[in-house]
Amino acid sequence: MRHLLLSLAMIATSLVTASAQTTIYDNMAATVSEQTLPDDGFTEPRAVRGGEFRNHEIGVGYGLYTGPQLLNLFTEMLTFSLAKVDLRSSGAVSASYLYYPIKHVGVGGTVGYQRGREPAGADFTCSRNYVTAMAMAKAYWFNKPYVGMYSSLSVGASYIFGEYNGASERMWRLAGQLSAVGLEAGGRLRGFVELGLGTMGLLRMGLCVKF
Repeated sequence: MRHLLLSLAMIATSLVTASAQTTIYDNMAATVSEQTLPDDGFTEPRAVRGGEFRNHEIGVGYGLYTGPQLLNLFTEMLTFSLAKVDLRSSGAVSASYLYYPIKHVGVGGTVGYQRGREPAGADFTCSRNYVTAMAMAKAYWFNKPYVGMYSSLSVGASYIFGEYNGASERMWRLAGQLSAVGLEAGGRLRGFVELGLGTMGLLRMGLCVKF
């Protein structure tokens, strides 16, 4: 009986030791595999410092020196200030959604709104609202766990409504935004700043969250 109990104890000890060794080996293999995954942009999800690669992004932003403002400025320059305008713009507020099929490229859309007013004289005013919807693509130059640099391109249309010299006004115009250089920093929640040209502004800043 004593020999039987001793044999059972030895077998149990061997099983526990083997199980522990297997767990340690599995953990080491997972760590090595994680560290040696190719950074090809197609592996998802994969572990990185600060979290995993995430497919979705929602952002909000505010832009200054928008397309309508710059258009009026160019009009003054081309007419040597004969066509004098004084556009007071609210700036462009915007919201966007992007889906990332691969790590460094996202596609989606953005919507925005801005209001402009041109007090050109005592008997003349022009007040316009710009509602914009555009398709959007975003490509990273590099995208590290806590910082990224990118460019983006958006193309769509703006619906413009308001009053021009007392008369109601409605029209559609092509809209676009090229953000040549964008910088963002943070983890899942990132702040960003962009330099570009178009409907949404020469200088844009805001927040985005990745999930």
